[in-house]
Order: sequence, then structure tokens, then C-alpha cells
Amino acid sequence: MSSEQADHLRSVKQKYAPQWLAMEGVVAVGVGLRDQTPCIIVSVAGEPSAFAGRIPSVVENVPVVVEPSGEIGPLE
Repeated sequence: MSSEQADHLRSVKQKYAPQWLAMEGVVAVGVGLRDQTPCIIVSVAGEPSAFAGRIPSVVENVPVVVEPSGEIGPLE
């Protein structure tokens, strides 16, 4: 991935992360690779299918992957 592509990926993530994180059940938004393709990864507590139609599969030509992670909280 070129630095230009990485910058675009980070920029798109920063733009959309606040609205996704405001959704109940969304616990994290990050960047990563799926099948060697750079993407935004939205981690959710619950079934990813519950977010279909609310979180798009592509934004600004960047794939978005919704995956289950469970609740995220502080270590005890």
C-alpha cells in the first residue's frame, strides 16, 4: 500500500468513525487488511448482520468490514 493510499484510508476512517461509534453496539473502528485488501474494520458487540444497512460495505472507495468482537472494557 502506498503512503497516499494509507493516508486516504486513515482520512476516511477519521471521517466516519464518530458516527459509527455513536451507534449502540459499535465498540471500535480501525484499519487493517482483509484478504490482503486495505479496509476499515468496525468491531461490534453482537451480530454483524444487525448493522446491515446502517454501516455501508464501502465508503469513498474503501471497503468496510463489520466483525463481531464482543464487549470491550477495562482489564480487571
